[in-house]
Amino acid sequence: MMPEQNNKKSVIDVFNRDIVTSAGYKYTTNAPLSSRMANLRNTEATLECVDFSGKRVIDIGCGDGTYTIELFDRGKPEYVYGADLANEAIKIAQQKKGNRKIFFEVQNVGSLSYASDSFDIAHIRGALHHVDKPVDVLREALRIAETVVVVEPNGYNPVLKLLEKFSKYHIEHKEKSYAPITLRHWISNIGGKVCARRFAGLVPFFCPDWLVKILKLIEPFVERIPLINALGCSVYIFVAKRDKTYLPGLNRLNRDSDHLLVSCTRRKNTMQAVPKLSLTLPLSPKGERGFCNYLSYFPLREGIL
Repeated sequence: MMPEQNNKKSVIDVFNRDIVTSAGYKYTTNAPLSSRMANLRNTEATLECVDFSGKRVIDIGCGDGTYTIELFDRGKPEYVYGADLANEAIKIAQQKKGNRKIFFEVQNVGSLSYASDSFDIAHIRGALHHVDKPVDVLREALRIAETVVVVEPNGYNPVLKLLEKFSKYHIEHKEKSYAPITLRHWISNIGGKVCARRFAGLVPFFCPDWLVKILKLIEPFVERIPLINALGCSVYIFVAKRDKTYLPGLNRLNRDSDHLLVSCTRRKNTMQAVPKLSLTLPLSPKGERGFCNYLSYFPLREGIL
C-alpha cells in the first residue's frame, strides 16, 4: 500500500518507519481486534467478487505482504507477484511468505516492469489513495491484466472524511478516500469497464473492542441496504475489465480539454483531429505491433474509453 516513486518522500518514510518500529504495518502486525475484523471482511468481500483460483495474480501496492499472503491462502491462485515501492515492507513480506509461490519485488506501481498481459488478475487493495497519480496505477493494472479488482476506502462515508481531517494516524499517513463515482470515471477514461461493484465492511480499523462486536452484528444488514451501505460501509470494491474499445498497444491516455490524446508506440506520425467519435489505426499481420505511432485527437463523450 505504498506510494509510487514520485510521491512525497515523507510518505514513504512514514510507512518504512512503521515497518522498522513494528515489524509490519500498524493495522496488520499485532493489530487490534477492529483492524483484524475489518481486514478479514475486506478479504471475504473481495473473494466474493472475483474467483482467483488457478489464476496468475499481481498484488499492486502489496505493502508488508499480509493481504497478499491471505489472498494466496484463501483464493488459491496459481501464483502471486507482489509489487511495492517501500523496500522495508518488501523485506518483511519476503520473510512472511514461507514456501508459497509468491514473489515480492520493489517496483514503482505507476510504471511496472512487467509485459502486457503478464497476469490474469491485478489486485489493488488500499493503494490508490497513497499515490500521486492513481490513474497511472489503474492504467498499468489494465495493461498487465485483463481483470482488475480494487479495494479502496469508501469516499462517500462521512465518518471516514472526518477521520481524514482529525485522526493523527490518517494525517501522518496522508490517508484520503475517493468517491466511487470518481473511480468509475477514471476506469472509463482509460478504456476499462466496471463490471461488478459493492460496498462492504462496517468496522473501522481502530475502534474499541466493545464497538466492534456491535458493528459486526449489524454489518450484514447495512451492506444490503442501498444508500445506507453507500454512506455507512468502510470500503468500496469494484471489478473492472477492458472493454471492446481498449487498445493493447496503448502507451498513454491523457485528457486535453474536451479531447482525448491517444498515443501508441513506434515511429512518429501525426493525424489531424477527427470531428466525430471514431479512431482508425492501421493493423498489420503482426497484430498490436502494427500500430504505428499516431497522435489523434477526438471528442471525448460518456461511454467512450
